[in-house]
Amino acid sequence: MKTSYFKYNIYLLLILLLCGNHIFCQEASITSVHMRSVTQGLKSPVRLAIDHQDIVYVTDAYQKCIVKYSNSGEFLGTIEPGGQPISIAINDANQIFIGDGETGAILKLDEKGTATEFCSETLFPSSMVFGPDNLLYVVDSKLKTVVVLDMTGSVVRTIGEGTLVFPTGIAFSHMNDRICVSEHGGIGTGFKPVVKIWTFDLHGGLVGSVGSHGSGDGQFYRIQGLAAGRCGKIYATDPFQGTISVFSEAGFITRFGEFGEESGQLNAPVDVVADSHGYIWVSSMNNGSLEVYKIIESAPSSHISEASTGSIENENFVKIYPNPASGAAVIEFNSPVQSDLIIRITNLKGQTVYTKVFNMQEAIEHIDLSTLPKGMYTVRFISDEFIRTKKIIINK
Repeated sequence: MKTSYFKYNIYLLLILLLCGNHIFCQEASITSVHMRSVTQGLKSPVRLAIDHQDIVYVTDAYQKCIVKYSNSGEFLGTIEPGGQPISIAINDANQIFIGDGETGAILKLDEKGTATEFCSETLFPSSMVFGPDNLLYVVDSKLKTVVVLDMTGSVVRTIGEGTLVFPTGIAFSHMNDRICVSEHGGIGTGFKPVVKIWTFDLHGGLVGSVGSHGSGDGQFYRIQGLAAGRCGKIYATDPFQGTISVFSEAGFITRFGEFGEESGQLNAPVDVVADSHGYIWVSSMNNGSLEVYKIIESAPSSHISEASTGSIENENFVKIYPNPASGAAVIEFNSPVQSDLIIRITNLKGQTVYTKVFNMQEAIEHIDLSTLPKGMYTVRFISDEFIRTKKIIINK
């Protein structure tokens, strides 16, 4: 882990050198399932943005370019605007704006990816996002403020002056019209830096904050990226702990992710975005990958529960046969489910060996188990309505 700390600190030192109407959704139970790792075309992914077609855009610090992916993780090519694109935002018209780490300016890209200067009033635009007013909200780590720009590139106002110490990430919650800003805490700020998520209203008024410095629930060693998900939930990356924490305005809900260098693990997660299908995308900078999670949010009224392990054949909801299995197995569903269903199979070490989002309009799923070694496996069924866990034995 010391090596990863070193790599991440180099990145942060590079940053410093370059610098020289209120709606609440019902609290929900949140379950995360890792779906896939995306690596094609990536070297060192940093900031993320997503358009209305769920096309994901990634700034790559090493390659100094922007890499594009479909919502299924298919590589769609690169954009090379010149300079050092460190942050990115996309408006409703699918216009792309980037923050340039070399000049500190905001650049606007045309349809061919050619960059022109949009605003020169910023010094280090580490993250940015568009609000519903089509204003561009830019976190400037060196100016210690959020710079708000209109579509002419003029400064409309600033937010957080006198409050922010070293802001690094920003997200806009459309559910409750809140601007959320991550307070990184800075470098060389001692053993107890200010590390939290600040919340502002659209006029820049401070609403409150969540999170603190530490390693427990609701705590961070440092914070980088933020994303707003369904029902106003805020997802925040901790690059040192390798985790994603989830908050509501009321406070901490849960966290997920695991530090490591293998596929599915997080090594210096810098940024996070949420797409329209309930997927969370995380840039794992030191692993050169995007890690994609499916998020299941279920309100208490859904009575989501996890059934005890038992005989699958006696379960009215689903049958798995044959069980024990050798080369292949069939999952047959007998009860309708209104939402998509995640099928996840793990071995006794808790490692995922099979994951798929299943469309419940069909009734049968065939699973190839021929490549799995002999042993017992856990089959988990996760939907917006329930979570159930069963067992299957592979006997070759």
